[in-house]
Amino acid sequence: MRFLIILLLFPFCVSAQTKPVAKRGVDVDKKGMVTVNGKKAFYMISKSSVPWESDYAVENLQHQQVAYFKLAKGYRYANNIKSHQEVEYYKVTFNNGAHCDVRDYMKNSNSIIKSLAMVVVKANLIKDDKINEEAVKKFVSNNSGFTTPDKADTTSALSDSAIPHSDTDSLNGNISTKDGFIYYEQQIIGTFKQSDIDTDLVSVLVYSVNKNRVAEVIHESGDKEWKIVTIVDQKRQTLPYNDVTAMSDLFRYLLKKKYL
Repeated sequence: MRFLIILLLFPFCVSAQTKPVAKRGVDVDKKGMVTVNGKKAFYMISKSSVPWESDYAVENLQHQQVAYFKLAKGYRYANNIKSHQEVEYYKVTFNNGAHCDVRDYMKNSNSIIKSLAMVVVKANLIKDDKINEEAVKKFVSNNSGFTTPDKADTTSALSDSAIPHSDTDSLNGNISTKDGFIYYEQQIIGTFKQSDIDTDLVSVLVYSVNKNRVAEVIHESGDKEWKIVTIVDQKRQTLPYNDVTAMSDLFRYLLKKKYL
């Protein structure tokens, strides 16, 4: 009799032990209110009327901003086409200064705002209506970010620099170009377009990784200097021109001056 009872109870025991953890239902209403399993959690506030071109502020239930998702554009090497292709991603900055990049977020949902909300929920980034410090550290680490403020964001003329400028004097690594891309070591830091206006004048347009025009540069035949106009501050600058290292000198100058 005891053996029979054990047999009858066994399926229920197995069922209880193997029952999967219920997924958290995430919804976002028209006002940006994010609910998790029907409970109010936080806000995702769009900063543009065009959802697919918008930044998003993450706010707690008191409408205090705790994080910011900034839309950015860059390039990623695609093995299938053996070339670089443009990609969109988000630069995430938390109110404690931690920051990282988030890619492949659209695998969560076809809706951008819901996808980003699910990123926040899955990583448990908000707890008790404020930033979950431990979860943020793990999230930033998993996304190859930093737990301290990005100095480039506060000191650079442009906020889309590809290289953290913690020490501009140390940026003496190899600079190279290929197919219109500018590389610092093996990292893309921008793009450029060169055109020979005539036999005596060369024009170079330089762009950041986010496709913002950084500088307009010209060199006249026989001149000993590059003539540079930086777009963000409209400064006119010059740089010694060396026939052998002209392009790498130009891009290193813009990198050290925090335009790239």
